[in-house]
Amino acid sequence: MKYAVVLGFLLFFCANAWADISWDTLNAKEQQTLQAFQSLWSTLSAAQQDKLRRWGNLSDEERSKIQQRFQMWQQLPSEQRAMLSTQLQSFKTMPLAKQQRIKKWWVWLKRLPEAEQSRLRQEWLKLDQAEKRTYIDTLQKRYGD
Repeated sequence: MKYAVVLGFLLFFCANAWADISWDTLNAKEQQTLQAFQSLWSTLSAAQQDKLRRWGNLSDEERSKIQQRFQMWQQLPSEQRAMLSTQLQSFKTMPLAKQQRIKKWWVWLKRLPEAEQSRLRQEWLKLDQAEKRTYIDTLQKRYGD
């Protein structure tokens, strides 16, 4: 059952080409992980099979983390999911240099203590640009660049 949720998520992003990867070509780990999909395998497109094959090669820990994040995504209000999807599409169209600056920013944020990250999430949208700059300067002094 837990793989059914992930299947919907994975299949959403797949192309519509017909299947051409034989179940027998999967290694033992892939077959064991993807056993729930064996009866559907021949009906899936090559792209879908490839995505599932990559899923089958992830560690249990990686799959668990993805499932948890997907469940968190599903629990978000539809308006928030729509907003985040729009922001992701906008990010993908940005120049590479700007994407790199944003990624660097997120890496820095992830290094902050959890309590500070939580406070930042709660307060950020309430701040104007000057207050945001002051807040970030304070964080950088406290936690470094």
